[in-house]
This record gives sequence, C-alpha cells and structure tokens, in this order.
Amino acid sequence: MSGIYQAGQFEMRFAQLISSSGQTVDIEYAIVNLTLFEGIAKPILSGEVLVADSVNLSSMFPLIGQEYLKLKIATAGDSDESRVIDFTENALYVNTISNRQDAGNGVQAYLISFSSREHRVNERVRVNRTLTGSSTDIVKQVFQNHLGTKKRLFLEPSADNRKFISANKRPFELIEEMANLAVSQKHVEPCYLCFETYRGFHFRTLASLY
Repeated sequence: MSGIYQAGQFEMRFAQLISSSGQTVDIEYAIVNLTLFEGIAKPILSGEVLVADSVNLSSMFPLIGQEYLKLKIATAGDSDESRVIDFTENALYVNTISNRQDAGNGVQAYLISFSSREHRVNERVRVNRTLTGSSTDIVKQVFQNHLGTKKRLFLEPSADNRKFISANKRPFELIEEMANLAVSQKHVEPCYLCFETYRGFHFRTLASLY
C-alpha cells in the first residue's frame, strides 16, 4: 500500500543525467537522498542529490560537473498531478560533483549539486539595450529574451511606465533593479520579490503573497 510513512518521503518517477555531448544515463535507482532549495530571497531554485553508484556511472561518460539533470518527483501516495515536481522539459544544470567516497562493496557515493539552467545563462549573458514599458513588462522581456526561459511566469502588474537603459548588466541584476523600482498596480506598494519555485518564476509583491 502506497502512502507517506515518514517526513520528506517522495516518489522518484524519473531521474536522468545528460552529458555535454548528449549521452544519457538513468540514475533513479542510485539516488539515496534529494534536497530542493526554494526561497523568496534568491531568484533561482537549487538542490543536491546524494548518489550511491554501484555501476560506475563515470565509465559511461566523465562526470565533471557540467552535465544536465532531469527529474520528476511526486509526494508519496499523492495522485494530484498538479503537485508533481517536473524538470524533464526544463533540465537542471549540474554545478559540481563532490564528496566522492568509497561506500564499500564496489559502491561509490558522491553529491551532485545543481541549480536552474537560468543561473548558468545569467553568468554568461549581459544586457546592453534600452528597455521600455512597465517594470513588470521589462522583467518579462528579460526572462524571455535574455534568460531564454520556457518556464511559467507569475508576474504581478506594476503601475509604472519607464524607459530604462541597461549597461552591461546581468539579467538577474537587472530584474533585481526593477524589483527595487516597481510599485504594484493592485496593491499600490513596492516590496517586489523575484524568486523561483518548482512551478516557475515569480515577480510579485509581499502583499500578493500574504
């Protein structure tokens, strides 16, 4: 009988590592522990996977921390598909593979640290152009045109209209600046936040969260 028997229990439906050359390997059988980090104080989602490797995955392709990770996770016993955490269409980026240890019996344990793909794009892209519209409109342009995200966007309309010149700014740096300038159209207050959950990216005020 399926169900939750302890805190943090989850059902791993899909887990796959993809090398920079496009090779793939399934790792759902090897995952011992999975942690996802979400918070309103940072714009991207991140996490860690503890793997117990008994088949020497590194012999299939080098594990150097530049791979992509596809995940699909559900709460154990929950049949509501809307609550499934699905990163199969929007793969996560592997930042580091660390803490390699011999666990005995030919098993090697290591920690895979990952974050959203947009985090990697943000480090490589600079925005050098004039952007017009409300702060929310500008944020939408940055997400779609500069970060290239295909994730859902939850954007609260702002009541301003501006012409903003971006000079060599990273996308999330520019979004943070818009968050500091924007005033909500509905709640008539500032305090905008930009953060990511498993559902997508949010650009909204504290009042809307309350």
